[in-house]
Amino acid sequence: MHQVIYIQIALLINFTPAICGVVVDIGNVVSRFFLQSMDFNVFRTVFQKLQGDLSRHWTDVLQEGSLFAQSLIMIGFGWAAAFILIITTVVFYIRGFKIWYYVIVSPLYFFLAIFDKTKSHSKKWWDNFIKWAILTPVTLSFFIYLAQFSLSRLNEVFSLSN
Repeated sequence: MHQVIYIQIALLINFTPAICGVVVDIGNVVSRFFLQSMDFNVFRTVFQKLQGDLSRHWTDVLQEGSLFAQSLIMIGFGWAAAFILIITTVVFYIRGFKIWYYVIVSPLYFFLAIFDKTKSHSKKWWDNFIKWAILTPVTLSFFIYLAQFSLSRLNEVFSLSN
């Protein structure tokens, strides 16, 4: 019985880059689902509209409360979006290095799955690998999509209030 398991693990060790590649591709395909429908023109449209509204004299902006509130909301949203996109870029670069590391050491952790005393290390490796390969890109791309969707709806609300 143990010999069959050893043979299976030996075969798996030879195919670890392919197995890891499939896991990474799953994360990339799901995150691409959210990112392919992104329309960054929404950002430009909303900010250009508000720029035109703000180009009026500042006393008009201060007297018209809704325009002032919209301006504050958009300034806050712009800063938050810039911060989030910078953080997302950094996380994706870190993800690339983490994925390389996990693929390079994967044969060792597939081998450690054979022994009862080292199975916990292999499970921890899998948990971390799945986190960086699937959960990180899917979560980040979903929230980027959600921000773009929210901004487009915010643009509709602002258009209706004017």
